[in-house]
Amino acid sequence: YLLDLAWEWRASDDAVENILLLFGTLLALIEIEAELVNKVIADVSAEAKVQQLLFGRPLLYVVEHASSLMDGINCSLIPFLPLLRHINAHYLQLLSLGNNAVEDVPYESFVKKINDKTKEALDSFFDHLTNDSNKFVPTDGNVHQITSNTLNFLNSLMDYRQTVTNLLIATGAKGNSSTHFPRLFARALSALGLNLKNKAATYSDETLAAVFLLNNSNYIHNTLQTNGMFAVVGEHNSQVRSFYRSEINAYSKKYLQSWNRVVSIITVDLSTFDDRTTLKNALVTFNAELGRLINAQQDYCFSDARLAHAIKSEIKSLICEPYAEVYARVMRSTISKGTTEKHLKYTPESLDMVIDRLFDVTA
Repeated sequence: YLLDLAWEWRASDDAVENILLLFGTLLALIEIEAELVNKVIADVSAEAKVQQLLFGRPLLYVVEHASSLMDGINCSLIPFLPLLRHINAHYLQLLSLGNNAVEDVPYESFVKKINDKTKEALDSFFDHLTNDSNKFVPTDGNVHQITSNTLNFLNSLMDYRQTVTNLLIATGAKGNSSTHFPRLFARALSALGLNLKNKAATYSDETLAAVFLLNNSNYIHNTLQTNGMFAVVGEHNSQVRSFYRSEINAYSKKYLQSWNRVVSIITVDLSTFDDRTTLKNALVTFNAELGRLINAQQDYCFSDARLAHAIKSEIKSLICEPYAEVYARVMRSTISKGTTEKHLKYTPESLDMVIDRLFDVTA
């Protein structure tokens, strides 16, 4: 089924390109013929009459053939946009030719068909994003395919702002036309955010769910920033940048909560030992809890290197710094003799290395 669908999309893309080629070729021929007619016929009214006779039939052929191709097209929005921009650029010229032709050229109805078909593709994108029932989530908490697809989609629209705006106007969008494009971006990001939260809810591990939302929020923020899309969305909501930063901070804190038990063992249990048995029990508990946590998170992924570095730095400040103080105290203590060799598994340096190896697929 997927292969058949992919073939249909590829065939549809080719059909859109063929329509664009038809109109491009027609316009080139019209320009050449018009220059020749202008050189041969000096009288303006006679020239107009000749053009009526010359161009009506080719235009009718192109419109009818393109309309037939359009009926069989089933593809996403993006392939339509170059065609729609071309149609918009030459709309008045071809409308005038169609209206003045001897033949009955249904050019306006054809343009409406293109707009309707393109709007249908846009609606289909939002329908999929809003009503996506696919519960698949990456097992490592990485960026979801729907996030990259949505951001790629929005980035593809950046070169077609006026074309998309004209489409929305032609298909009944209300309000200030200058806000249509940024509102479209805001709507897509809002739908994506809800989609991701629904997907995150399928994780049985709350920490992994936080990693998933952190990765995706960070990816959205960075992509909007590097591709200049923040400026577009900002026309609708000036707080969008701070919103994603807030989301990143919130999910980072949620993830770091998974280290609370380890932190507590270091700062409470290991810091208050007063005999060999208490120290031994605290070290055994620390080793077991750290090992359990490392094992649980060994496949977690932070796809952005800067984000991974920042998270590791936070973990080190939470556990490595207080552990180094505890370690020094234990090594100085007389009651630790005979306990350190067997149960003091980590030095501050080796613990630092353990944290460095987190989220490292090569480790």
